[in-house]
Amino acid sequence: MSAKSPFKDHKNALPAGTMISEKYRIVRPIARGGFGDVYEAEQPALSRRVAIKIQRDGLDVEGDPNYLQRFLQEASAAAGLQHPNVVSVHDFGREGDRLFLVMEYLEGQTVAQALDESAPLSVPRAIHIAKQVCRALRAAHKKGIIHRDIKPANILMVERDEDRNFVQVLDFGLVRDVQATEDLTKEGKFLGTPRYMSPEHFGKARADARS
Repeated sequence: MSAKSPFKDHKNALPAGTMISEKYRIVRPIARGGFGDVYEAEQPALSRRVAIKIQRDGLDVEGDPNYLQRFLQEASAAAGLQHPNVVSVHDFGREGDRLFLVMEYLEGQTVAQALDESAPLSVPRAIHIAKQVCRALRAAHKKGIIHRDIKPANILMVERDEDRNFVQVLDFGLVRDVQATEDLTKEGKFLGTPRYMSPEHFGKARADARS
């Protein structure tokens, strides 16, 4: 994944050259999210550029004993999801006290950025984007995976095969495996962005593919 502009606050960003898990070398910060910061990085062993999302310092997880287990479960589910319209997850793990998720690096523009620049989108363009998002979610649902944070900022458009609006759905690190026997979400907490969440996300009902 990628964003066009680095996040504005560089004070707490990891410096270029920092090694993560002795495999990934930080190049620069590219985005900031609720879970953590996203960096462009290099994987020297494979001569590959990647995007790595690293848990931000100060993220309050100490009161959630299931946090690590939930992250590893959800990251594993995301890594197993292979679809042309879903950003690929290459790796995940823990570096010291911080969790990280490694994804393919893509140059593009999110739907949120496109709306900021030229809203409203034309009807044909909007339909083309929406169809691809639906295909990605259908593939996830077939595997029992529910994405809990679908929003314009998590829909990246890249150029592929002369299609400048080829969709990659991001942030499948915020997913739930509906086949899991244990609900690891901390009581009183929810995952997602309130303005884009279904009622089920706020209450005690289980969010499923309909949500």
